[in-house]
Amino acid sequence: EGAVVRGPGGVGVATAANEAHPAVECSNKGSCNRKTGECDCFDNYDGIACERTVCPGDCSNHGFCYTEKQLAADASKTYTKPWDAMKHVGCVCDLGYRGPDCSLQECPSGVDVLKGDGNSKGRDCSGRGICDYGAGLCKCFTGYFGTKCQHQTILG
Repeated sequence: EGAVVRGPGGVGVATAANEAHPAVECSNKGSCNRKTGECDCFDNYDGIACERTVCPGDCSNHGFCYTEKQLAADASKTYTKPWDAMKHVGCVCDLGYRGPDCSLQECPSGVDVLKGDGNSKGRDCSGRGICDYGAGLCKCFTGYFGTKCQHQTILG
């Protein structure tokens, strides 16, 4: 029979300072095949002991999967000592995509034609429309038009 694979559990009871993640079978994120000693990881977990998360949908082929340590380094921060620095991951989306799995296609946006909150405040479609994230196209509110909803209809 195979040996049982153990990894740090994601949830545990603190027994001392920095001791809240005891080594448990398949990190409590999978089940152990007693004949082979290998872990069958639950969805969204990976590794020999199911000790790592995986990026959702492999970032939809529109981004890269980074560990928390890498994400922090990209933000000019340090996150190397915590137990999960190399265990949990997230997507860094390519330009033009967003969302936890990078599946949402961003819409064009610009300055609000009425000088309100446009793209500088994170508004899609210049603040004058709704983004269709599946197509990356703006659906402008009544009275506005353009690929970014950047023009106002002249009412006569």
